[in-house]
Parts: sequence; structure tokens; C-alpha cells
Amino acid sequence: MAAMTGFILTSVVPFDSDQHCGYQSTGYRSQQKSFHVVGALTHVFTRSLPLENLAALQLIDALTSVQDPKCTEAAADRGFLRNTSCHPISVIYKELIKRCEEKLPLNVIEDAFSLTCRDAACFGRPSYSAAPSSLYFVMSGKDKGASEMMDDFHKKDIRQALYLGRIHTNPSTGLCHLRPSLTCFIDDITRRAILRPNDLTLVSGLVFRKCLISPRTMPVYHEVLMMLAYRGPTLTDRLQLLMDTVKDAIDTIAASVILHSTETEDNEKMGNCLRFVVTFHQNKEDYTIALSSADFDQIIGTIRTVPPGDQYEGLGFLTVALNIDLVAMSLLGIEDWRMLWTEDERFIEQCRHQDLKPFQSFSLYPPYYIHDVSFWVEGNSVFDHVEFHTIALRMSKGNIVDVQLLDRYENVETGKTGLCYRMKYQSCDRALGYTSALTMQLLLREELQRSLRVLVR
Repeated sequence: MAAMTGFILTSVVPFDSDQHCGYQSTGYRSQQKSFHVVGALTHVFTRSLPLENLAALQLIDALTSVQDPKCTEAAADRGFLRNTSCHPISVIYKELIKRCEEKLPLNVIEDAFSLTCRDAACFGRPSYSAAPSSLYFVMSGKDKGASEMMDDFHKKDIRQALYLGRIHTNPSTGLCHLRPSLTCFIDDITRRAILRPNDLTLVSGLVFRKCLISPRTMPVYHEVLMMLAYRGPTLTDRLQLLMDTVKDAIDTIAASVILHSTETEDNEKMGNCLRFVVTFHQNKEDYTIALSSADFDQIIGTIRTVPPGDQYEGLGFLTVALNIDLVAMSLLGIEDWRMLWTEDERFIEQCRHQDLKPFQSFSLYPPYYIHDVSFWVEGNSVFDHVEFHTIALRMSKGNIVDVQLLDRYENVETGKTGLCYRMKYQSCDRALGYTSALTMQLLLREELQRSLRVLVR
């Protein structure tokens, strides 16, 4: 063996205890000295916990399974927004309520709305932004053949039926979808709450959208919906007041994060670099809310206008849909949305005291594995890239961080299109082994042929 400098860990022995099962090093040696135990550093290598499906994906699987929606919703965990929770999402939510109360009369209502939607007419609403391709469709019912019925009802037919209103007018199909935004329930909120001009109504809960795989794009997240009622020609003033309320609330929360980051000398430099800026960008009649710093520029929400109408007794509404999961990730420096759903004690320990402070990563070098998959798509078929990413996320149990399209090839003779994707498998909170990653890749190949009807090469 070539000469090495420094210290070499030796005598690694297995051990077993009530809390850990793994290996422990008992000493060291150097080039000049014999083996020593006295004063040696002790390194404990624990075995990784078994790979399980991510909690967020477990929730989606439970809600989209073929069974009675009432049973699945009763068993569903609606997230971390509880008064007793010390999760960062809960802490930010409570701070947001506190700051909004300082600006406007606030009416907080409980999220008792269905986790599924059946009203296709909501796609015509100006406040509704979800595309049909981003929806998690659900087949509910107790019929024995419901699963086969869903397989036969292709996604293309679902979208055509959705646009034509057939799903809405023909409930016998049993089709509905997970709610993509709380703006689906604006009519329900207006009937349920007493809404007065200049009062701010707030409701929060989980929403679901299919999306491309990315560390900062999540298939399920916590949304806060704010509704500010107005009457007559006061829209401009109410819009400015709402923007100021949102900006001041996030600025105050960000200041708390910066304060905690500078409490120790080690983090003083980090605290001096942290500067968060909230800006609003107009897009026709709507606005996007951006949270920026020196390292990122993140869209965290939207502001839309619901014009006055007879069903609202002459009231109009300004709505704010805020993704507080992205707010938490941006303010606390969490790079991967999956970390918000982990049950790892190292994450939970950082949240014990309900203090908002920069997140400390668990591992500097988490292992990852690269696999490619190639397949043919029929010439007359439209390949759904979002659905492909959704299947990859499900087959990997959430242990995939990147998907890249490497090659696209058109075969003139057969009319088929060849696609090659590269998958990067990596866990956010435990060690992912090569065998586990390979198993996920094989399951993905099988599911692609079954669900997307492609020919895997």
C-alpha cells in the first residue's frame, strides 16, 4: 500500500445496543507510532433505517386508491398545521396569522373541505390556475371492476371529458381529482363565513399537483388562502393593503430567522449574508409573489382578483394563495422539499423549541446512483412528461432527485419516437444502497410499459 499521511482508523468492530446497530471504531495509528486506543476519537457507524415510502406519497396513494373517499379522508393526516406542532410549517403559519391580525380584522376558518373535487366547472374560474395534466385523478367506488375501468379510461379521454364537462354531468364514471388549490372552495367559503368589506378571511390546508421532479417542486404542499373582500371602487387601495400585509408578515418572519442565525459566532457570517426581499410582479390582472435572496429567486404565491357578482352580494375578492412549504424552505435554507416530510430525529431535534433558524444538513455526501431508461413511443401518441415524472417518483418511493431527457430520436420508417431519460436516485435522510436503487429502476421499467403503454428498450 502506498504511504499515507495522517491517521488511519483501525479495529472496527460490530456492536449492538438498544438504540443503535452498526459498527464502532476503537482506535487509530499513524505512520510513526504503534496502535493507540487512549485519546482516540470514537466513530459510530449506524445502520440506515429501512427505506419506506415518503409520507407525502403515502398520503397521495391512500387518496387515489380505489375505495370510498370518505374512508380515505377520515384516515388522512392533513399535515403539520396544529397548535401543538413545532414543525417549521406550523411555526411559520402561526406567525403569519399573528402578523396579519395586526393589519386587518382576521377571520380564520378550519379546513373542513373535501380533499377531492368533482366540479369541472371550476376550470373556468379566473382564480383557478391548475391544468388538467397536473391533476391526480381518483376513481372512487366499491365496484369490483373499478380498477379496470380506470385503466381503460385513458388520460386523453379524461382531459377531453374534463374540458367538455362530461365528468361534471356524468357522475356515474366515478371520476374526481385531488384538490390542486384551496381556491376551488371560494364559493363554499363565501357561504360558510360571514364576509364583510376589509375583513381578511384565511384558511389553510394540503393541496396536490402532479409536477416534474425537482428539489423545490412538490406534489403535495401546505397552501394558505387569504381572501380580502372589497366593495365598489376600492380595489386599488385594498390590493396595496394586501400586498403590504403579506410583505410585512414575511419580512418579520425572515428577521426572526436572521436573528437566530447570528446568536452564535459560527453563524455570524451566515446571518450577515441572509437578506430576504419580497416583491410582486404583475402578469395582466394577476400578481406573483417572489421571495429573493443573494442565492435564489423563488415564486411563493399568487394574487388574483374575483370580480363582484350576484352570488357574492356585490362583493369582490382579492385572493392570495401562498405556498408556505416554499416559504419555509427559502427562509431556513432547506434545499429538498422531502426533508419537510421526514421523520428523522435529526430533523425533528432542530425544531424542538419552535425556533426558526437555518437548517443544518445531515450529510455532506449522501450516496446516489445513476440509471438510464430508453423506450419507444408510438408515432400517433402524445407522451406525457409530467406523468412520466409522477410514475418515477412513485416507483422510487420518493428517492429520486433528478430526471433528465438525454436523447430524443425520430424513426422515420416506423413513425415511432425514441426517448432516453437519466434518473438520479438519492434519499434525503438515509443511506440508499445500490441494490435498492436498481430494484426501483426495474419497477419503473415495468410500470412505464403498463401505465404509459410504451415499449421499453
